[in-house]
Amino acid sequence: MNRTKKLELSVTIADILSLSISYILAAIIYLIIFQDERVFFDQSFGQTLLIFLLSLFFAEIITLSKNRLFLKRNNVQEIYNIIKNIAFMGMFFAVFVFIMNYSKSVSRGVFLLTLVIYVFVGFIGRLIIRRFYLKGHLANKQKLIIVTTYEKAQSQEKLDIIQHGSNYEFVGFAIIDRDCIGESINGYKVVSNFESVVEFTRKEIVDSLLFVVDNGWWAKIEPIVSEIWSMGVVVNFGVDLLEFYDGVQTQVNYIGDYPVLSYAQAFPSEETLFLKRIMDIIGGLIGSAITLLVAIILGPIIKLESPGPIFFKQKRVGLNGRYFYIYKFRSMGVNAEQQKKDLLKENEVEGHMFKMTDDPRVTKVGKFIRATSIDELPQFFNVVKGEMSLVGTRPPTIDEFKQYSSHHKRRLSMKPGITGMWQVSGRSNITDFEEVVRLDTEYIDNFTLVLDFKILFKTLIVVFAKIGSK
Repeated sequence: MNRTKKLELSVTIADILSLSISYILAAIIYLIIFQDERVFFDQSFGQTLLIFLLSLFFAEIITLSKNRLFLKRNNVQEIYNIIKNIAFMGMFFAVFVFIMNYSKSVSRGVFLLTLVIYVFVGFIGRLIIRRFYLKGHLANKQKLIIVTTYEKAQSQEKLDIIQHGSNYEFVGFAIIDRDCIGESINGYKVVSNFESVVEFTRKEIVDSLLFVVDNGWWAKIEPIVSEIWSMGVVVNFGVDLLEFYDGVQTQVNYIGDYPVLSYAQAFPSEETLFLKRIMDIIGGLIGSAITLLVAIILGPIIKLESPGPIFFKQKRVGLNGRYFYIYKFRSMGVNAEQQKKDLLKENEVEGHMFKMTDDPRVTKVGKFIRATSIDELPQFFNVVKGEMSLVGTRPPTIDEFKQYSSHHKRRLSMKPGITGMWQVSGRSNITDFEEVVRLDTEYIDNFTLVLDFKILFKTLIVVFAKIGSK
């Protein structure tokens, strides 16, 4: 486990202890001292604490990545972070209490008092973690030299990234493409050049070297690296091989036991994706139950107007090109797919997507369920199966997918969704497929659970107001 992960785990453990202390204090103060309800205290104490801790666990998963900035936050920012954590925890607490039908056994007074106390106890707990971390951090610093080129040494941003949260004392630069020993770059001295870096390492106190160079330098520095290794000094290599790709994120991963560097436009955290799936399962199950109830009423009506199946099933393209069958309430005649070929010239969208305002294939019932988005309800089945998400991008048909350019496929780098960014941006008013792609990639680049909740809320407004639905 690297130092950043240890720090994140330490903050999480401190939060768990702080919440436990806060709940114990709140329960004693409110139930025993003020209310004198010892029976209620004995009966509900353990179960309520468990729900609190479970809620905190999910809240911590959402905010875990924020703890990477733990050492950079000031006291005001730390309190704000704790309050935001409490907001997520309260939301999950309410959900768990509702699902477990435990509302009668939870004291609202204890709940509110716990959250108030937790702001102060949690803040103190995090201050203690910061103090211990910085104390150990300063006591065990190792001396580091950065071996690099003159141009790369000029990057203050790169230097900040290297120093943030590291356990090293930066001695200075070894500049290998020019002789500038004694000069100062970004406040640090140049202590050696290409010819003298081995001698400096041998004679001075050096625990580790970091080579930040392009891959074209490897043949030149290989002899230096071999000799430094022979001294027992640790040699580190920076990853600058693809730094000329703007906007590309990098991660160090493993494929099996083989270390690799992973590059992508975006890397959603595993914790956030896990919570998104939990949200999908809960929402999918509720939506599926509603779909079955609607089908009991709507099914016979669909069949009366147009004989055939109640549900429409069509092969679509999902995550990174996977095929799956999407489900909808049938809003067209049974031979709609065959008729589509004759209507392609009436397509109102510029690009790889078909949209037509007065589609003659749509039945009278179909017009109603499309206008109210009821036809989309069976997609909750796809969500439960894991083929779709509540929020995502529109899954294309196979014909549309086969016409994609490379940048179009990026829409499929996340699971398709029942709703998404373009659906709440006036879906039927958008007639340019490239605009759909732009909105979808904007969602992917900025994906958070908070954004998902915003889109779901906007979807409800769009559906009930019948905005952009034709």
